[in-house]
Amino acid sequence: MPDMRQDEARRRFAEARIARLATVDPGGRPHLVPLVFARRGDDFVTAIDQKPKRSQQVRRLHNIAAHSAVCLLVDEYDEDWDHLWWVRADGDARTVPPDASDEETRDEYAAAIEVLRQKYPQYRDRPPEGPVIVVTVLRWTGWRAVPEDDGGR
Repeated sequence: MPDMRQDEARRRFAEARIARLATVDPGGRPHLVPLVFARRGDDFVTAIDQKPKRSQQVRRLHNIAAHSAVCLLVDEYDEDWDHLWWVRADGDARTVPPDASDEETRDEYAAAIEVLRQKYPQYRDRPPEGPVIVVTVLRWTGWRAVPEDDGGR
């Protein structure tokens, strides 16, 4: 089973429309949620948006405050298993509040929201208003069912 080169892993990851974010709660239990995300420089960002939730203080924010280590996963499933692939990005996460008092943090928040708006049309008219999660990737891992020189998919 061929591993994926890091440049291909980064490209496939950035082009994906949805990822799964794994965090660890204070008791050491895993928590996994699907989310939308965008690349900003070398980091990946996501935000707490207005989709129905019990609260804007979702579990992933609490978990990141307790343990910054996270994992993001994107993948593609196909009935033709020659087209299967996945990419995992292990890294550290931090949150950026929407109401920061310092200009640098406000600018970082605005830039994160802007890249999300560029990637997802749903955010153009109604951008997220909750905290932003910034993930700095420390390790890339990827796999695909067929070798990379097959012309790709």
